[in-house]
Formats: sequence, structure tokens, C-alpha cells
Amino acid sequence: MKTEVNSKQKLQIALLTVVTYIVMLVFLLFTVLKNAYKNGQWIPITAYCALIAVFFVFFVIFFFKAEGKKKNCVRKVGAIYTVFVISYVVMHFTIKINYCFAPLAMCILILTQLVGIKIAAYVNISQLLIFFISHYVFETSITQLEALVCLFLGLATITVVMFSEKSHKDRLSYLVTALKIAVTSILVVTLFYFIFDGITAEFSWLTYTRDACMSCLGGIFDIMAMFLLVPLLERIFNITTNFRLAELANTNHPLLVRLLKEAPGTFSHSLTVANYAEACAMAIGENTYLARAAGCYHDIGKLQNPAYFSENQADGYNPHNEIAPEISVSFLKNHVSYGVSLAKAYRLPPEIESAIVEHHGTFVMKFFYLKAKKYTEGELSVANYCYDGPAPVSKINSILMIADSCEATLRALSVSDKNAAEKVVDGIVSERMSFGQFDNSELSMKEIDIIKQTIISTYLGTKHERVKYPELKISADNGGTGGDKNNAN
Repeated sequence: MKTEVNSKQKLQIALLTVVTYIVMLVFLLFTVLKNAYKNGQWIPITAYCALIAVFFVFFVIFFFKAEGKKKNCVRKVGAIYTVFVISYVVMHFTIKINYCFAPLAMCILILTQLVGIKIAAYVNISQLLIFFISHYVFETSITQLEALVCLFLGLATITVVMFSEKSHKDRLSYLVTALKIAVTSILVVTLFYFIFDGITAEFSWLTYTRDACMSCLGGIFDIMAMFLLVPLLERIFNITTNFRLAELANTNHPLLVRLLKEAPGTFSHSLTVANYAEACAMAIGENTYLARAAGCYHDIGKLQNPAYFSENQADGYNPHNEIAPEISVSFLKNHVSYGVSLAKAYRLPPEIESAIVEHHGTFVMKFFYLKAKKYTEGELSVANYCYDGPAPVSKINSILMIADSCEATLRALSVSDKNAAEKVVDGIVSERMSFGQFDNSELSMKEIDIIKQTIISTYLGTKHERVKYPELKISADNGGTGGDKNNAN
């Protein structure tokens, strides 16, 4: 989701940066800089504070380059600084237990979920360098050599997390990452013991075993801290993670339960659209978690007047036959605005809100436009029969627009062969392209073709024939008698 960062947001980010910088300086003054302050070492302290300021300035520049045009950038900066401070404080106090126990990859593990791997890696490496300089230059509870071990240990574990990021599909994969971090930590500590003659002057197997075990536990602590803090931080800052999206796609969510009970046709339609959207997102390399969740919630606004939507109408009764097309248009438009209000009430992520708003874009409601033309002489403005939009500005929402229209049309026409399905899907996509619905979404023509083919193959996969069972009833004693014809479920 692209947007322009206004002056107010820039000011908020600048204020957050200054406040975080001051908080860090106060913490450092009462911890690692305490002795240097008492001894009047003003030049090292000033240079050190200036160096930290440089890290913050570079972070802001890097953030605006990588994330500055995306929504929720202020909340993301707040989350980043919160994780930065919390993880630094935890690192500072855990080294008092053992210098190898510090959770040096805690920051990258948490921030990868909240803001992505690039920002997370930059922040964690910056934090690690500040941590190293703090304990290498100033008199602290660990030696310079131990600070050096922490630096290399942190760089190694950060590298492991970066290479493991794409393999994180479920909770078990994080346990595998914890094991990789633990093994890497033990290896780094072992190498340093051999390089520096047991870290101290005399090698001790007991000390080595203790440090190796502590480094292993530090890696495990990284993962534990991530599972503890990510759910808390994503709710505080309303940031969408794959964990949260997976939870939202669960049909036990209160809003989806309401949809099932009050608008069962829309519920069924939404799940099918979610399947299409997820398959399309996977095909073009987009976030499948977001695509599925967006598909589940895109039509929740139909809860307001479910009977005014064809999938919920029973016994052939259509209330639109009794009202003017202009009123029908208002009902259809209202399902978007009411959907947004429901999303806010249930605290759904901003990405889901945008999917609700954009999945119809500014496309025309053809049925009611043509109906109105029958009763109108002369020209009739198409603009009065279009959704309010905006048109999709993300690939996921563009996928959702295509999947939503294709699912409804293919189901209504009961298309059963590939050629007919291709004709329907091509027509739907061409119409929306002619209305400029994908102009701002950054979808390429190749991706649009992939989306069309994915929808066709997914739809046809639901139309396969099932083997018919013979006319036979099986009793408990294995006797058979003739009966009704039963089909495979």
C-alpha cells in the first residue's frame, strides 16, 4: 500500500527519534557511562553520544528509503524504537548472568515479523555495534575480549536468522531456527576459546562448557522473547504480521461466525474468493496470508443488509425489483462503508480495511446502470453508478478485485469447460483494465496473465466429476438391500 508521507508524519517520526535517543542516553548514562562520567571523560562520552546520533540519523534515512511510502510508517517507527530499547536493556542485564547469554538476535527476530527483514537487520546490527562499543571502550562488567566475542556471536546469529527468514512457515520452523542459532553460538564460542587460549589465561573445561551452554540458551531465549513480544507489539501498534493474518483467517473469528450465521451465502463466497486470492498471491510471489485474510473479510459490510445481495437471496425473491436502481446503488455502496466501520470496530488491520475499500475500486455497477437506462431518456452519467473507490493500489487488492468478480460470474453462469472459463475471466479483467482499475497497483501484464490462469485452474479444479456409488445400502451385518442412489461426498 503506497501513500505519501505528509509533514505531520515526518514530524512525528522526528519526535519519536529524539525521544528514543534521549531515553537511550539516560539509560547509558546510569549504566555503562556511569564510571566515565565520574572520571570526567568528556571527550569519549561526547564522541560516543554523537556516534549513537549518527546511527539514528542513518536509520531514519534508511527507513524512508525502504518504507517511507508505505502506510503506517509512524506506527512502524514506534514499534522499531520500542523493540530497540527493550532488547538493548535485556541484553545489558543478561550479560551480568553470563556474557554469552545475551539475546543478541532478539531484535531481528521480532522486527522481521513487524516490519520486514531489511529494516530488522539494519536495526539489530546498529544495536550490536552500539552494545559492543559501550562495553569495549568503557569500564563495564565484562572484559574487552568478552565484548568482542559478543560482537561476533551477534553477527553470526543475525546471519543465521537472515538466511532462515524465508523458511519460517510455521511454529516448528522457528524451533529449527532456534537450534541453528544454538549450534552457531556454540561454534563461535568454541572458535574463540581456541583462538584466545580459553578467553582467559588458563583454559578450563568447566568454564568453556558453561559459556557454550549459556550461548546456546541465549539463542533459545531469542525465540522465546519473539513469541512473547510479537503478539503484544502487533496489537499495541496495530501492525499486521503473518501470525495475526493466520489468526484472522480462522473461521472461528467472531466476525466470520457472524457472517456464517447472518449471511451464509456471502460467507461461502468469501471463502471461495479467499482460496482464489491465496492461490494467485502464491503464483506471483505475494503474501498469501494477507491475500487469504483479505478474501475472508472483503464483503463483511454485507452484514448490514444481507438480503440485498444475490448470494443470500432465497425463494427467488429479490428486493431490488421493488426499488429504484439509484437506491440499489446506494445499498451496494453502503456495504463498503459499513465494512470499514466493522473492521474498525473489530480492530482489523489497516491492510484488511484497504481491501474492503478497494476490492470494487471505481468500477461501474453495470446491472443497475443498464436498468436505469431503460427508464431514462437521453444520456445517463456512468459516474453515478460507480463505486466510490479508490481503485486498488496494491497487488493483493487487485488480485482480490479479479477473484471476487470471477468467482461470482463463474458460479452464476455455471461454466464447466476451460474455453468458456477463459472467455469469462478475460472479459472481466479486460473490462476493469479499460476502467483503469489496475493503473496504480504495479501489476505487470505477465502477473495479470498468471492471475487469470490461476483462477481458471482453481475454478475448474472444483468442477471435477465424482465417482457414483451403486444403488446399495450396507447394513451392520454386511447384508445389502436396494436403496437410493448415493454419491461420493
